[in-house]
Amino acid sequence: MFSVWGVEPAVSKSMYVSAEGRLLVPPEGVVDVAGLSLAEAERHVAEKLHKYFTRDITISLTLVNPRTFRAYITGAVRTPGAFKATALDRVNDLIRVAGGIQPGGSMRRIRLYDNDRKLLKEVDMLRYKSSGKLADNPQLSDGAIVEVPAVEDYVILSGRFPYIYGTDSVRINNNIKDAETQYAVEFFPGETLLDLLELTGVPQMDDTSLVGNVMVSRGVPSSEEVEALTRDMLTAPLEKGQYYEFPMRKNWVYVTGSTNFAGEYQYRPGWTVQDYLGHAGAPNWLGSSDKIVLRRSTGGEYDAALTDPVYPGDMIYVPEKFRPDRYITIGAGVLGTLIIVLFR
Repeated sequence: MFSVWGVEPAVSKSMYVSAEGRLLVPPEGVVDVAGLSLAEAERHVAEKLHKYFTRDITISLTLVNPRTFRAYITGAVRTPGAFKATALDRVNDLIRVAGGIQPGGSMRRIRLYDNDRKLLKEVDMLRYKSSGKLADNPQLSDGAIVEVPAVEDYVILSGRFPYIYGTDSVRINNNIKDAETQYAVEFFPGETLLDLLELTGVPQMDDTSLVGNVMVSRGVPSSEEVEALTRDMLTAPLEKGQYYEFPMRKNWVYVTGSTNFAGEYQYRPGWTVQDYLGHAGAPNWLGSSDKIVLRRSTGGEYDAALTDPVYPGDMIYVPEKFRPDRYITIGAGVLGTLIIVLFR
């Protein structure tokens, strides 16, 4: 949409950019805007038109319908092929519509080619996730080709990390709840563990000091080959197949006993015993509503009030309530047995 402000009446009309990148702007005529951003095209058109006006005017260009074209993606994605794209789309958009990166595919060496198969850039999507910089996630052009190769050198990180998740990382194992989550994360020659952690994000640990708390081994660890991380290991070049185990923060609260939906619930700061019992469906018909036991992850237990705060790793236990009918039934059974014995 082409608009001119500061004249009477104001001008606003639809215009189309040709496939060659030309815009027909009266009274100037054809203006070449190929390869320009929207802001650059707006300034270029304004420079061409100011000579036709005797007072200050404001010229604006608004992109209403971006031109569509075909872009291609190959390699380790779920659905390789040709997809419709616009100049507003970027490499991660094409990966997303192709179903994401398959296990075993590289996040860090994605190649972007133009329609002549000329390499434009090697894209590191893990870096883009951590930095958020658009320069790390370039735009697509007509006929662009995105190639996702297989992972080469990698280390295994066990733990929870902000920027490695989902199908676009190589997940070796992902058990639910407090079980460990392991990722094969690709590295470049010369990179260190500190370099990699800048990209994956700070691991979620109760004690965030790495030295002495992270366990290191070659491959899947066994008790004979595991050693604690040292300060020198943080800055030493990574080696393929190294295994780093980051102890995970306890992010769960356990509700057990006579509730409708006993189980593990994600820790929520500020939640109380009552909040977790509500999510567990409250005590069931056997459960006591007068006595709730809170077992702290740090040790010890006590009768809890509904307003007591709950912390990660705590357990809420709902005992059964006192039921006289149960004891009457048991007593009747015992009495019947005695009568049979006495009068046999």
